Amino acid sequence: MLVITDDITRQINRLRRHQRRHVPFAMARAMTLLAREGRDAVRESLPQRFNIRRPWVIQGVRFVFATKQSLTSTVYSRDRFMVEQETGGTKTENVRPIPAGRLATLHRRRPIPRSLSAERMKDRSDVFERDGMLWQTKPGGLEPLYVLAGRLRMKKRFGMREQITELAGRRSEAVFARVLREATADDR
Repeated sequence: MLVITDDITRQINRLRRHQRRHVPFAMARAMTLLAREGRDAVRESLPQRFNIRRPWVIQGVRFVFATKQSLTSTVYSRDRFMVEQETGGTKTENVRPIPAGRLATLHRRRPIPRSLSAERMKDRSDVFERDGMLWQTKPGGLEPLYVLAGRLRMKKRFGMREQITELAGRRSEAVFARVLREATADDR
């Protein structure tokens, strides 16, 4: 009976050493791996949610490593305008003119050239503003160029928080178990 008690005590002490030594490291490593997976999943899903004409929006999705001292890892977008895409709402400051007509079609595929920007088009003699829109006179009639909105309703369409939360809930236990196994492999 004494041998069994002694063996259990040794095992408990071994587990306590593992806990102090390996669990914080494994937790930080697992959180970092999950954040990296989350970043990659968000980057991969962006083209389905947005018209991506240049790679800098995708490259702007980043993550912060977790450490043993700070068991926190964050996935974020460095672009401030993506916050509005995540939360939705009404934008009233710095509302840019919204392309209309042929410019809207052009804008879906690539950035509008500076020569066709609302600021430059306003200076032309065949362009005028009426009822919150910028119009151009053409031989066949009027063509809408821009909607000059003072406020803009933003749909919640980024979905980064939901995507990361779902991934972490689904993968965290398996990732932590794998990392802890790897961390304690040396002590066996």
